[in-house]
Amino acid sequence: MFSVARTSGGPRDIEGATALVKRCVEIAECFGCAWALENPATGLLKRQPLMQGVPWCDVCYCKYGYDYKKPTRIWHSSGFGACFEPRPTCCKAPPCPAVAASNLHALTAQDRASKRKSGNDSRCSVEELYSMPPKLCHSIAAAAAAALLHPRNVLSE
Repeated sequence: MFSVARTSGGPRDIEGATALVKRCVEIAECFGCAWALENPATGLLKRQPLMQGVPWCDVCYCKYGYDYKKPTRIWHSSGFGACFEPRPTCCKAPPCPAVAASNLHALTAQDRASKRKSGNDSRCSVEELYSMPPKLCHSIAAAAAAALLHPRNVLSE
């Protein structure tokens, strides 16, 4: 709902989507647990008043094993943030392995053809576009588990 790349599916329900995000955070805080929310770094969620002042970090999917960049923002509680060590985002220094090898990501985070000099089809499948790299999922799960083992991080928020 918050993706700027969303071009179909009818009008956006930003109000409804924001209410869902708010409820997720309320539930986590009610139980006193660390939490994290993922959304595109370029998306519209970051413009919502609810997210102002919430800690976040940016990651790129290519740093977690995918062949495309897809900058992604992870908002989180401070308990989670104290345990999460994101990999640096992809840029010229330090690039991901794909860019280091060929100066280019093999795919684009799009489901339509892009204009690549190589002429190769660099589109992602829908399944790829809507998935998260397993290495990133494991990193998030490890941070959440660590936050549970150290509740003082959660309770100090």
